[in-house]
Amino acid sequence: LQGQLHLAEGLLPAEATDILGTNVEFRLIGRNEDGIVDFKGSSFRAQGLRAELQGRLDPEQRNMDLTVEALAPGLASLAKRQGLQLEQTAPIRLHARGPLETPEVRLETQVQSLRADDIRIKGASIVLSASLPEQTSGSAGLAARLPLSVDDIALPGGFDLRPLRLEAEAFTPDFEQIRISRLVAQSPGLTLRGSGQARMDGTQAAADLALT
Repeated sequence: LQGQLHLAEGLLPAEATDILGTNVEFRLIGRNEDGIVDFKGSSFRAQGLRAELQGRLDPEQRNMDLTVEALAPGLASLAKRQGLQLEQTAPIRLHARGPLETPEVRLETQVQSLRADDIRIKGASIVLSASLPEQTSGSAGLAARLPLSVDDIALPGGFDLRPLRLEAEAFTPDFEQIRISRLVAQSPGLTLRGSGQARMDGTQAAADLALT
């Protein structure tokens, strides 16, 4: 299955247009082997996004093992709208594995540099893992783990952290509030540990931090 979409101006928000533009091409190739769909050579191309899909989907067993690898130069334009300067040439890799209803999702990428006013980050490696825990009733929520490493982060006042390593574990039961069960930030001569909780709309937050 392949085709092309033309998106009329004004159909999407400006933020989405930075990524997609007005013309989108897609190609979906799936081979059915004993009820298991094998994806290879599938692609999606737009003005600011190029992505490829590969992996396997088992509809009968309701299981998946899929990987999407994308280059998104349009993210720089999107960041600029938010007052940020972003340089990213590394691909974004998204891997989803497990039951269709509760897969484990892993996102990996690298950022060459990111600047926001007087804060500058260089050489960031990001790995975000998220899963939907199975529950017998009610909302399952979302559990996430974030290891982050930064070669250099410059803060206002000439304060530099070289390098910085951060690990965080969090859970949201209802996508309205978030609980951070573990937070560790380390740089030479500095260790910050903590936990906390907050509302995702930013109206309320509490934290317990220890600096050593």
